[in-house]
Amino acid sequence: MQHQVRFAISLVYSVPGYGDSRFARALSHNWILSSVYKSRPAFPLTISVFGDTANAGTVLGENPIRANLTGQPIFGPGTHTAEHWFNPVAFAAPAAFTFGNVGRNTLVGPECRRWIWRWRAISVSQSA
Repeated sequence: MQHQVRFAISLVYSVPGYGDSRFARALSHNWILSSVYKSRPAFPLTISVFGDTANAGTVLGENPIRANLTGQPIFGPGTHTAEHWFNPVAFAAPAAFTFGNVGRNTLVGPECRRWIWRWRAISVSQSA
């Protein structure tokens, strides 16, 4: 069994006021920089077709019928991008009343990595 690992780290930094003048310090104090980095591994994918081409009585989306391999390369030129992770021409719908020959979880999708930065001014007031 393959173990999936997720990773997340966060950072919060309070920026001190800078400058010699009151105006510069007033503009630069009470700022907070925060960042979050998240990473998760790729998920396995099963290529399936829409509908019940095998006439197996499956409910739409419950047990999808797998596609057939066409012999074209699954990962050819121009793949592994956000628009085209794999070559869709490498798969086709199986003939009527047959099941496809693509195995379960035969493709691995893209990893997900996100890095988010935020600046935020906070207001601190004192009451007497």
